[in-house]
Amino acid sequence: MVIVNKDRLVEYGDPKKEGAPKFLKTHITPLEQLEGAGRLFAAIDVPAGSQIPEHYHHGEYEVYFMTKGEGDYNDNGTIVHVKAGDVMVCPDGEKHGLVNNSGEELSFIAFIGFPNDAHK
Repeated sequence: MVIVNKDRLVEYGDPKKEGAPKFLKTHITPLEQLEGAGRLFAAIDVPAGSQIPEHYHHGEYEVYFMTKGEGDYNDNGTIVHVKAGDVMVCPDGEKHGLVNNSGEELSFIAFIGFPNDAHK
């Protein structure tokens, strides 16, 4: 199967920060292609001065792989400076967020998956 670029779903996210530009979410695969393993596999572009607001994950986990830029990652209440090449994991039941306080765009790949006890 090949999913051509023009056929991918593109959405704009609300940074929930006054005056901040919206972030861009480009779905890498349609939801059905995740075959129940998760609900999101996307490339996210966060403009300078914007953010992914702090949020919790319940019944799921999220992984970010930074591909460009740098910012401050909220790791369940602890702020960690991250840059391209870093991987951040938000386990089920925890919270996270990402602030782009640099002067350049920040990009990452995001995957939201569902815990699978069969692999424990």
